[in-house]
Amino acid sequence: MGTKIVPKNIVEEFIDSKLDEIIAQSDICTCDFCRADVWACALNNLAPKYAVSISGDVHSRFAMLSDQAKADVTAEIIKAVQIVSKNPHYHSNEYKVPEQA
Repeated sequence: MGTKIVPKNIVEEFIDSKLDEIIAQSDICTCDFCRADVWACALNNLAPKYAVSISGDVHSRFAMLSDQAKADVTAEIIKAVQIVSKNPHYHSNEYKVPEQA
């Protein structure tokens, strides 16, 4: 079978690369639920930027994002951290935080 060509959202990849750094600098719960909620909240407020990638190699595509786009993504992650820290889902019945060992 030939090389797989996959469209990828560069914004998702950039969020992935910045999320842990921003969460570490914040006063937010670091459980998987809150991390995923921050990721989804930020992504929902950003326009996707798709690029075609051969074999999933998107990291070289980060350069396609302008400095302003990178700043916008970072700002949305920070906003998402603020939103999720005030309204964590695990306080509802929707999620249950697993016991920490």
